[in-house]
Amino acid sequence: MDISKELNIGHMIIYRGLIGAGVNRRTDKEGIALAYLKRRGPQNANFKGERKTTRGRHKKYWLIYKPEHNRADKRGFVYEHIYVWEQANGKPVPKGWHVHHKNGVASDNRLENLEAMTSSKHTKVHNDMRAKELEDAKVRIKELEAETKELKDRLSQMSTINPLN
Repeated sequence: MDISKELNIGHMIIYRGLIGAGVNRRTDKEGIALAYLKRRGPQNANFKGERKTTRGRHKKYWLIYKPEHNRADKRGFVYEHIYVWEQANGKPVPKGWHVHHKNGVASDNRLENLEAMTSSKHTKVHNDMRAKELEDAKVRIKELEAETKELKDRLSQMSTINPLN
């Protein structure tokens, strides 16, 4: 509650009265921290809603506003996939574990697409996925090279045909 508004007097009058009464003043750091906390979430003029996106290394993740969550950032947002998994399982993600998106789509936070796993298993799953993608790319390159060769052969055959004869 803002005392100056409640009493309908200027804030400096209250400030001087408190100093005169020997009440310790907040440090600048404490004042800034308190002001920041008051303007978090919906109280902040720049707050755009309870849900927003952010970019991870290569993917887009959803964040949701849950300032009471133990993994919330300083603005009160937590990764939605972590929150969804924890709500469904009734417990926090164990320390050192990750919530993995099975289909590789980081914005797909349906429960059936989420799986909690150890950090080492998560790394292995992603390394295996990258290896499979690389192998698929190599196969596709070979297919495209074969198609290109075939098209070049057909083109050279067509150029040897004299259309005037």
